[in-house]
Amino acid sequence: MKAALDEAILAAADEVSGARVDDDPDRHRMPLCRTPDEFAQLLEDMVLAGLRPDQVRVVELFQPFDAELEESNRFDVRPLMRHLAEMLRSDRDERRPRVAVWAHSANPMVRVDPPGTDLPCESTGDGVLERVRTVATFTLDDPTDIARGQGNPNIAFDLIFNDHPLPAHPDDTLVARSAGLLAAASEFVRGMERSVGARTDVNPWPPAASVVRATDATPWSPLDADTFVDGPEVASMLKSSDFGLAIHQDVAGNTTMLVKVAGTVFCRPIPSALPLDTRVRRGTAAEDATLAAASRWGLPDFVMRPAVIAKGKATREVGDGTIITGRRAVSVQVKSRETPSDDAAREERWVQKKAAEGARQAQGTVRSLRSSTVDLVNGRGRVVPCDGSEFEWAGVVIIDHPSPPPTSVAFDGVSDVPIVVLLRRDWDFLFDQLRSVSAVVDYIHRIASDGPTTLGEESVRYFELAQADEDAVGEPAPGPGKAGAMVVSHPLLPKAPASSLDTTGHTVFRILLEEIARIDIDRDERDRLALLASIDRFSVGDRAALGRLLLDHLDAVTAAQRGTTMWRFRRVVQDKGALHLAFGACNQYTEVHRQAFQGWAMLRHHELHTAQAVPSDKVLKTVAVLLTPRYGDSRPWDTSVVSIEGALDVDPEELAALQKLWNGSGNA
Repeated sequence: MKAALDEAILAAADEVSGARVDDDPDRHRMPLCRTPDEFAQLLEDMVLAGLRPDQVRVVELFQPFDAELEESNRFDVRPLMRHLAEMLRSDRDERRPRVAVWAHSANPMVRVDPPGTDLPCESTGDGVLERVRTVATFTLDDPTDIARGQGNPNIAFDLIFNDHPLPAHPDDTLVARSAGLLAAASEFVRGMERSVGARTDVNPWPPAASVVRATDATPWSPLDADTFVDGPEVASMLKSSDFGLAIHQDVAGNTTMLVKVAGTVFCRPIPSALPLDTRVRRGTAAEDATLAAASRWGLPDFVMRPAVIAKGKATREVGDGTIITGRRAVSVQVKSRETPSDDAAREERWVQKKAAEGARQAQGTVRSLRSSTVDLVNGRGRVVPCDGSEFEWAGVVIIDHPSPPPTSVAFDGVSDVPIVVLLRRDWDFLFDQLRSVSAVVDYIHRIASDGPTTLGEESVRYFELAQADEDAVGEPAPGPGKAGAMVVSHPLLPKAPASSLDTTGHTVFRILLEEIARIDIDRDERDRLALLASIDRFSVGDRAALGRLLLDHLDAVTAAQRGTTMWRFRRVVQDKGALHLAFGACNQYTEVHRQAFQGWAMLRHHELHTAQAVPSDKVLKTVAVLLTPRYGDSRPWDTSVVSIEGALDVDPEELAALQKLWNGSGNA
């Protein structure tokens, strides 16, 4: 059995990375470690370095970490592996028989007859029967009664392997242990086979693009204005618009937004807002829907639920929600009209009143969060400590009204928390258009200083700003650094919807964020949010193209020649040189490749930092993401991330080694 386990690891390492080491074969054998620290030390010593991390985790699951077999968990693999380890110990006393008899389940009885008296007995418990074993002890009041005593041990006997852990229940016999060990070893071998796609019941590795499926169909679709029912009217509106935007309403009252981008007209129906949950009060449902839109089209990790904090002897809810990404945050207040009237003036007064009320509440929420650290809970149910003094704040008041009056809201006075008022429909539009929490938060902060606009016309303001961005874009120019680098200028606000042109490519980018968001970490949740926020700052308009490029990279590295390593990278420096984002793919990911990837990220970060391309008031941050294909698995890839910030104290010898490894001919 041990030989089978060893060969499974050797074969997996050879298949994954060609890491069969003939002069030191023990580096790719099944270790049998008593403690997690012992196993961790082996990994530091580069044992199992030829396996992928998922394969190493499987090996770890089969380690005999000081396990004892219990009745409640008799099928746990660890006690079985511990039993195997004990039988294979090099210091085992070979004089002790390999197989012994286990005496168990005794129910001893002693009777003195006459007078027919049963004596109380104390069992000595289960144990190994060697030549003689005491089953129980009892006491005679009269020593002469021994001549009339009769005894029956009422005991069971089974064969066992004579090593720890000893049997924990009557069915734990040599036959059962043998079957369990065979099953464990067989499952380990099958697991290693599956990990490299070597079993017939596993589908062959398909192209990466065929595995990814769009998770959310975009409501935007191309439109042929000439065949549209009101085509001439739409064409006229688009032609007269300075930024290629038209709002069309048919006779049934359905509203459609149309935008012309690079000769293509996109249309999108504009509902009042996402449907509300009719099972709860409208105000509560509107609050839930507002946060749900940010979570669905953005990312739930940045969306914080209403916080409950202590105020004296009482508690109170702070805000209807908080959105935090990077160094910026938004305090959200939702005001819902449950019983509207037909009086337009009255409804306008309601909007003005509730907007002012929401503004005061948003500002109060920010003051509370700035005064002390508060534990917030995000959309994934994780606790995120929030020190409000660390963020640049804006407030947004969401108006939920079935028939909102055409009005604008302005606030008198000066506040360090600027306020934006939006209809819930416009809030939904922004997240659907941008598909990025960071981009929407930046937009809220951007328009906070622009003054009010008519409620319900936020889409018009958005496209005005998008057109201004497009007009401000300059021509690309050759960039500094490596050959082929380009300086690219693009609009912050794309006119085309973020996911309209390539839904699959955009979905790849969302999957990257989701995988980083879902992985278990043993660090402060704020570290994860900082990492996600950095990646979420990647250009909204370029995400689909990057996703498609990564799919191409995955397909390329999957076809790499066996026993070789192939890397593909794409790097972007943005935010005035302060943020360095790198995305890559590699055909395998062992401990050797993990260290090489970390070294690549360190070298590229160090090169940028020493080139003094970062403004003096900024700190360079590098986030590098690497995809590696999962062969024979339902998941298309594994995602690994490296994050580095500030200056690195790199040893000159280490730097020289990294430069030799990565700056040679043909390297990224």
